Amino acid sequence: MSPHSKKNDMRQIKITFMALLLAIATALPSVADNTTITNPDTLTTEYRNTQYIDTLRQLNINVDYPTMANEKLKASVLRYEAETFANTAQMFSFSYDAKATAYDGDSTDFPAMLRFYTTLLTDSMNETDKANGTKIPPCGTDLKILRSDDDTRYVTFSVSGYIYSGGAHGQSINCGVTFDKTTGERAVLVNDSEGLRKLILTKLPEEVRAFLDDSLPPMPANPAFLKDGQVMMVYETGEIAPNAAGAITVAFWPYEIEDYLTAEGKRLEELR
Repeated sequence: MSPHSKKNDMRQIKITFMALLLAIATALPSVADNTTITNPDTLTTEYRNTQYIDTLRQLNINVDYPTMANEKLKASVLRYEAETFANTAQMFSFSYDAKATAYDGDSTDFPAMLRFYTTLLTDSMNETDKANGTKIPPCGTDLKILRSDDDTRYVTFSVSGYIYSGGAHGQSINCGVTFDKTTGERAVLVNDSEGLRKLILTKLPEEVRAFLDDSLPPMPANPAFLKDGQVMMVYETGEIAPNAAGAITVAFWPYEIEDYLTAEGKRLEELR
């Protein structure tokens, strides 16, 4: 092979290598449509799944979002997802009274909303890294908003994740929300009462009851939601016990708390 041919080959390898680097660079972050066609009649026509991954920024978001014709339900679900994104970004604020930044674009345009909040989260984490004076380990966000239950009357979205903004440990996210398909609104399933709190106390781990000195716990900050036929109540990490206890979940079958269900909650028994 002539020197000229070798030179051309090396130039071609260099161009190919640079093209590969460019392809990798443009692939991160990525938005992937991971729709799972397990029930085409409902999943592909009413919900889609999108995952946003930026490995360099340690940002991972996995969301089921609605595309159905039920405009009231669609608007309520998208509004809840926007609130969840905004509250997550707010966790990187150094001000306790800072207001969550709201998306003010087309509320039905989920891709635009996702771009807005991934940019907001990226900028917020960059600012926090700068304020912390270190990028090892850098801030990170792992957030999932996934449809977990779906029947003729109700649909539930479970929210989970982990937020790290510096310090010894991060903050976990564990909650959910149930929507009434007939109204499109969030379903309020239980009434706050002393009797219900007494039942919650009996289901708390022994070490948490000891920490509370057997006094009645408050109702969880997050509302009760429906999952696998049960009414779920989740206390976030640090809400009623030391961080080491983690998130605390209390679950009831509807008949166990029948006296404390709202009129809407009592419909759960009718669906069994």
